[in-house]
Amino acid sequence: MFQRKEDQERKRQSSDAGQAVVEFALVLPLLLVLLLGILDFGHLYSQVSILQGAAREGVREAVLGGTPAQVRDKVERAATGLEKQKIQVVMDRDTVERLITVEVKYPAESITGFFPLRGLYLRATAAMTYDRGP
Repeated sequence: MFQRKEDQERKRQSSDAGQAVVEFALVLPLLLVLLLGILDFGHLYSQVSILQGAAREGVREAVLGGTPAQVRDKVERAATGLEKQKIQVVMDRDTVERLITVEVKYPAESITGFFPLRGLYLRATAAMTYDRGP
């Protein structure tokens, strides 16, 4: 009788282990997609933050009288960690409202390669008023 209880306990433990493996196999794809999504979102958020800082630096340069080439150079220097040739800078000067706007665009790229982001762009815009001549 003592032997049967041990055998039954072993069978139950073996059955529980098999059930755990099946449950893990069912949950693993969801966990991987979630993890990859978190990695990509964090990477994109970091790039947007860099672009926002670069746009602010560019508009400051423009307000201080910088040329479009100087503004672009300032944006590229401020956008550390991004590929300089992929950065697009658009500067707009509104003489009526005396407002300068700098928009910076950068193509979104997936760090994991799991999510297709082709054709999507990250954007950041900064605007400041100016008091000097046109």
